[in-house]
Amino acid sequence: MVVAGLLAWAVLTLFHLFVHGQILETGFFGYVKDSYLLGIGGRTGGGALGAVLAFLTMKLFGTAGSYIFAVTAILVCIVALTHFSVRKKGQEVGERIAQSVKDQKEKRQQRREEKELYVADLEPGSLPKKDKLGIDPLTEKGPIPMVKRPRYPGDVELGDPPFEPDEPIKVYGENDPLEVEEAFIERAQALKGVGGKAKRREAPKPSFFEEEQPKNPSVSDFDENEPPRPRSAPEAGGPESAPEKREPAYTRPPVDLLRLPPKAGGQTEDVREKAKILKETLASFGISAKVLQVNRGPVITRYELQPAPGIKVSRILNLSDDIALSMAAPGVRIEAPIPGKAAIGIEVPNQKSAMVSLREVLDSKTFWNHPSKLAVALGKDIAGTDLVIDLAKMPHLLIAGATGSGKSVCINSILLSILYKADPAEVKLIVVDPKVVELGNYNGIPHLMIPVVTDPKKAAGALKWAVVEMEKRYRTFADARVKNITQYNEMMAEAGEEKMPFIVVIIDELADLMMVAAKDVEENICRLAQLARAAGIHLVVATQRPSANVITGLIKANIPSRIAFAVSSMIDSRIILDAPGAEKLLGRGDMLYFPMGASKPTRAQGCFVSEDETNGVADYIRERMGVAEYSEEVQSGIEAAAGGSEESPAGGEDYDELLPLAVKTALEYGQASASMFQRRLRVGYSRASRLIDEMEQRGIVSAFEGSKSRNVLITREDYERMFPGEGGLL
Repeated sequence: MVVAGLLAWAVLTLFHLFVHGQILETGFFGYVKDSYLLGIGGRTGGGALGAVLAFLTMKLFGTAGSYIFAVTAILVCIVALTHFSVRKKGQEVGERIAQSVKDQKEKRQQRREEKELYVADLEPGSLPKKDKLGIDPLTEKGPIPMVKRPRYPGDVELGDPPFEPDEPIKVYGENDPLEVEEAFIERAQALKGVGGKAKRREAPKPSFFEEEQPKNPSVSDFDENEPPRPRSAPEAGGPESAPEKREPAYTRPPVDLLRLPPKAGGQTEDVREKAKILKETLASFGISAKVLQVNRGPVITRYELQPAPGIKVSRILNLSDDIALSMAAPGVRIEAPIPGKAAIGIEVPNQKSAMVSLREVLDSKTFWNHPSKLAVALGKDIAGTDLVIDLAKMPHLLIAGATGSGKSVCINSILLSILYKADPAEVKLIVVDPKVVELGNYNGIPHLMIPVVTDPKKAAGALKWAVVEMEKRYRTFADARVKNITQYNEMMAEAGEEKMPFIVVIIDELADLMMVAAKDVEENICRLAQLARAAGIHLVVATQRPSANVITGLIKANIPSRIAFAVSSMIDSRIILDAPGAEKLLGRGDMLYFPMGASKPTRAQGCFVSEDETNGVADYIRERMGVAEYSEEVQSGIEAAAGGSEESPAGGEDYDELLPLAVKTALEYGQASASMFQRRLRVGYSRASRLIDEMEQRGIVSAFEGSKSRNVLITREDYERMFPGEGGLL
C-alpha cells in the first residue's frame, strides 16, 4: 500500500513538473489555483492534487531534485512491485561472461593439443601447405580439418572415439571435408591407424595368409589347371600323417573368396544432438545426468551416462520406453551399470545399420595374430572392435535364438573361421545337421571326421562315439603322464611323433535330437561338457527352441558360455542367459555374448556370410586338397553307437527294473495307479508315474481317464511271455 502511494505521488509529481515546474510569488494557494485553472482550461498538468504534491516536493528538493526524486521513486516502486533482483541478474551476466571466457580457453587448449598430436608424428618436410583459402590447418586460426576419405578394401569400420559432454562435442567422421593437400590426407590416414592404402614409416606386417608361407604354399604357387590331388582323412582321433608320407600340405583358402562389405552411406545421425535429447528427456523426469562418452558401432550406439549423486538406477531403468519415444527408436536396452565403469549404458539402434562381413574380421590382426587354432570370428561389439573368441577357453558354447535371428549364419562363421585358421591335422569336425540342407555343402572337406550327419538317431550315436573317444584319450594321457591335450602334443612334438587333433562337435538343431533320444543325448552332452575340455573335444550346440525341455537344467549347468540372438519373450531370454535382455534384440545378427566368467553379457553384431561364400570356400578346399576319404573305423563306431541308441523301452529289451514287479502288482489288484505304486513299491511320485506311462506304451494298462485308476489289459499268460525269467505271479 505504501509502495503504491509513493508510486502515485512520484508519477503525479513528475507529470505536473513537465507542465508547471516553477513556483511563482503567488505562494502555495496561488500555485494550486493556477494549476487548477490550467487543468480546467487546457486539460494539462496534474490538477490541484498534482500541484499540492509538486509544491511540497519542490520545496523539499528544489526543481532539479524533484525530477531526480520522481524518477528514482518510480524505478524503486517498480522493482519492489515486480520483485526484480538486480543482484541476481548481475550474477547471471557475470557467470555468462566467465563461462564464455572458459570455453574460449578450452577451445584454444584443444587446438594446441591437436596441433601437437599431428606435428609430432609428421616427418620433416611433410607438413601440409595452406589451402586455397589461405588457412593453415595446423595453426590456431582455424580448427584441424577432419578429412572424410573413401573406404578402401580391407578397411575395418571402427566406432567413434569417446567425446566430452561439454561443448564442443567432437564426433569424428561427421565434419564436412575441406580442401587440403594430398600429402596431408595420406598422412592423416596413417595417423588414424585405419587399414587400407595409407603409407606408414614401418614396414607392414605380413597378412595372415602370407605369414604361413614357409609352411603352406601360397595360392599363386599352384597351377589353376592342376587336377585335384587325392586326400584321405586321418583315422579316428588320430593325429596328422607322419612327415615321411609327404601328404600335400593344407592350403588355406584366400580371403578374396569372401566379399567386402558394401560401402557405408553417409552418416545422417547427429550423435551430439541425440545426446542432448537424451539428457533433456531425463531432465524432464527430474533425473540429472551427464553423457560421459558415446560408442557408435555398426548397428547400435551406446550412450554412457553418469547420474547425479542420489539418483537411483531403478528410476532410469523404468524410463526405457520414454527414452525410446523421445529418440525415435524402435526400442532401447539399458545396461546398468556397465561392468568396470561407474556409468549406465543406454543402447539405441542406429537409423542406418552397417553390415559386418566375415571378411572384415578374418582379415584383421585380431584374428590372424590369435595364438589358438580354435579362434573364431564372431563379429564386432558396440564400439566396432573385432570380437574373436577362443573355443578352447569356452570350452563349450550354447547358441539359441528364434528363426531368422542369425543363428545359422553364426554356425557358418564358426566353421569358416576354423577352415581359415587350422589345418585338418590340427582340428577335426563332427557336424550334425538335422535340417539336411543347411550344412551339407561342407561334405568332402578334409576337416570332417565323417560326412555331415543328418539322421537324428545317427547324431545321438556320434555323441556316444565322442564320449568313447574322450575316455580313450584320457587313458592315453594317463599312460603318457600328462594332464591335457596341450601337454601331450608338446611331448609328441619333442619326440617327433604324431600329434592329437582337437575335435569340435557342432550340432545345428538340438531340439530334433531331444525329440528322438532325449535321455541319451542329454547324458552324452553332459558327460562331454564335464570332462571333454582337457581331452580337446569341444561342443557347439544351437537350437531355435529355447524351451526348458530342450535346454534342460543339466545342459545349461554344464555349458557355461552362451550366445543369445533375438527371442520372442523374456522367458526364453531367461532360459538362455538366466537374465532378460535377449527379447529386446533387433534380429539379423544382433546378439548377446555371455562367456564363461563374465558378470554380464556383451552386445555385438554377428558376421554375415552368404551361401555363395561358404560354397566357394568349400569348393576351393575340395579342389586343392581333393575329396576326403573318411575313416571306416569312425563311421562304423558311430553307426554301432547309433544302433544301440535305437533300442527303446517298447522293444522289450530295456525297461525299468521295477516294471515286472509293477505289472505283477497291477495284475494282483486288477488296476494300476501312481499312488498305489508309491505305497506298494515304496518309490517316489515321479518314478511311479513313469512306470504308469511305460505300462501304457506297452499296452498293459488303459489310457488316462482323469482321476480314475488304470484298468489292466493283459492276462497272466501275457505277463509270462513279456517278462520271461522274472518269476510267476503269487
